[in-house]
Amino acid sequence: MSSSVSKKRGSVWWKILLGIVISVFIILLVAEIALRMFISKQLEDDFAEQTAMTGVVTDRRPEIGFGPVPLLFSVASGTVPSVDVSTPSTLQITHPEGINSDPDIKGTPASDIHITDLALRGPEGPVAGRLTVQTDISDDMMLAQVQAAMHAQTRMAGDGLAGSLLQNLVKVTDITPDPETDTLDIEFTDGAAHIVIRPTAVDGQLQMEATEARLFGFALPDEISGAISRALRSSAADLGGGMSVDVVTVRRGGMHLEMSGENVNLRDMG
Repeated sequence: MSSSVSKKRGSVWWKILLGIVISVFIILLVAEIALRMFISKQLEDDFAEQTAMTGVVTDRRPEIGFGPVPLLFSVASGTVPSVDVSTPSTLQITHPEGINSDPDIKGTPASDIHITDLALRGPEGPVAGRLTVQTDISDDMMLAQVQAAMHAQTRMAGDGLAGSLLQNLVKVTDITPDPETDTLDIEFTDGAAHIVIRPTAVDGQLQMEATEARLFGFALPDEISGAISRALRSSAADLGGGMSVDVVTVRRGGMHLEMSGENVNLRDMG
């Protein structure tokens, strides 16, 4: 009889222990979910804040993933080991004063971001120990950037030969990426002239090499190819927030960039 009582007591204690284990597991699971939601909300708020600073208001939110490692392990250190963020495109390109006017560029293209060692503590905001970004600058965005640069160059060129060409003849009307040659074909005045540019990544910087530039059989002024190169480099720099440009490839429909940086404040990114 005592053996039967011992078995019943052992069964009760086993059920109690199992109940405790299940309760602790549920508590940890709820805490893990809550922590992921909290960090996701913080990153979403930062994205919305940065988007608003570019002049765009959107209800679209980034997709955020933390991988299989529980975030509860990060509470003590205040550092999340890995975060993947896919941000939607918020790009808006308009011509407020007509189709031939200076374009107004707001927002940013879609990006895939991988972060390691994301520090959440401190008043400066979330800081990534290392961050890599992959994004595509569409031909429409490149065209708008170049057109804006050419408008600025026109104002600076004055009444000289370069200024006269820019004002009366040299109007950028199209950009066509050529993946086979890794070049960008810049069209002027509906095909009256072309300039071919090859983008490359050199020592962390986006370089633009003009391989051909002619207008009605005459070489275009250096100011024109220089303005286009500066516009495209500036576009990449604005997106990367000063990060290193590691890879650049020309794809159908745009230019693909892969960038990286260390100790990057997410609020400082473009």
